[in-house]
Amino acid sequence: MLFRYEVTKGRRNIKGVVEAFSEEEIMDKLCRLYGSVAKIKVRKHHLWERKRGVKTTVKMLFYRQMEAMLRCGIPLPDGLRLSASSCPDAHFALRILDIEAEILHGKYMYQAMERIENFSNVERALIAAGEESASLDIIFKRLYEYFKNVFKVKSKVTESMVYPLSIVLVMIGVLILVSRMVVPKFAEIYQSMGVELPYLTSLMLMVLGKVTTIAPLFILSVLIGIGIVKQIIKKEKYKLKWDRFVLHLPQIGEILLVSYWAQILRALEVLVTAGVDMYKSLQHAKEVASRIPLKEVLEHASKTVLSGRMIHTSLQRNLEYVPPIAVGMIAAGENTGSLEKMLATTAEYLEDELNHRIELFMKIVEPALIVAVGLVVGLVVLALYLPIFTLASKM
Repeated sequence: MLFRYEVTKGRRNIKGVVEAFSEEEIMDKLCRLYGSVAKIKVRKHHLWERKRGVKTTVKMLFYRQMEAMLRCGIPLPDGLRLSASSCPDAHFALRILDIEAEILHGKYMYQAMERIENFSNVERALIAAGEESASLDIIFKRLYEYFKNVFKVKSKVTESMVYPLSIVLVMIGVLILVSRMVVPKFAEIYQSMGVELPYLTSLMLMVLGKVTTIAPLFILSVLIGIGIVKQIIKKEKYKLKWDRFVLHLPQIGEILLVSYWAQILRALEVLVTAGVDMYKSLQHAKEVASRIPLKEVLEHASKTVLSGRMIHTSLQRNLEYVPPIAVGMIAAGENTGSLEKMLATTAEYLEDELNHRIELFMKIVEPALIVAVGLVVGLVVLALYLPIFTLASKM
């Protein structure tokens, strides 16, 4: 059963959703985390309320703390409890306490993580390898570095999208402001003067006069459209078509493809370095690939490895969804027996390539947006002042 909780301790206010058998169980765990001084509210979670995941930064903090505590000689259960008490995400902190309880009952950490959806197969496989080789502190460090690199890649992609969207939103805001404050005054002036308005001015006054009415309907229709598309692409057949469409978008598709492969190769590098065999590493890396075409590429590659052939022979057949440089460098790594090093080098190269592509994308988008904004503003100003110019020419 899902429950929604809210914890208030001093200036901190933490909210989240967690799965448990009863409210009493959650209250007990939250009291252990934040003490009896904290104000805790728990209620049932409704189906229409969104359940959020764990942020990458929270995972980074968790693995960094666990590495430091194990290196200081703190036992694993104690380290988990201390990490949970300082975790900024109460939902994830409760999951850490669940792992601690399972370990105290005699289970390995990777076994305790199997029932918890907040951990990926990549994390479970690495921690299993770390427990088998008695090198958990090294694995925690590698997981921290892995999530740090993933966070950098995702941040770069997000930043590249924020600027264009912010410009568009500002332009829409300005148009709404003009339609509410400027257009009515010009309409009154021209009406009192009895001037015959040019077609462009009449059209602009009509459109801008209806912006405040049309804008909410437009936004609502866009939101409904997004919701419908999300529901449709949940079906695998349509999800495959959608993923192919996104990956083939000019510039944007190339940026996304490079970012996905940077994350995939980072995951493979961490798994292979930890001693996980290549077949299992490729299977676990499928979880990192969020697009179906990339999952299919990795599935084909894992079957190739299982049949005794090299990975690059499979990747060469899927160059539509694999950066050619990645295929070449992986082939060099396999032929020279330095695949682990080559995976890390390729991931670093793709991260640099991602920076370059984002910079190139912004150099194309920025002038285009400036021109678009200039055209819109210029058209509005021209339409509003055109009657005045017409009158002045007749005088």
